[in-house]
Amino acid sequence: MEQSPRNATTLVVGARTTVCRDRTVVADRFANFLRSKYPEKTAEHVAADTGLPVATVQRWLDRGSAPSLWALGKLIGAYDAEVLCAALENPPAWLVAASRQQERERLEREIAELRARLDEGSR
Repeated sequence: MEQSPRNATTLVVGARTTVCRDRTVVADRFANFLRSKYPEKTAEHVAADTGLPVATVQRWLDRGSAPSLWALGKLIGAYDAEVLCAALENPPAWLVAASRQQERERLEREIAELRARLDEGSR
């Protein structure tokens, strides 16, 4: 049985709606991640970390648009696996493990820097 053009159009429109909704969800995940990193002056800090234009990052935050593939590469370069875990609904276990390890290493560096500052202050 052939599908009528009306039903085919309904399917296409429904598919577009789903794609748009999925893009919005992913865009929201990116925005939430970036805002969690930098609650104040988010676009400026992200631009400094990634080398992306402030206006581009601000558009993501204001309009709820997702980064391009090129910009995603910049975000991964700055935030490693953590940004991918934030963007994916169900990140694979290996990616979650990589993100946790990177977070642990970052925290250990911060602790070492703080200890060094404490040592300098006690001299």
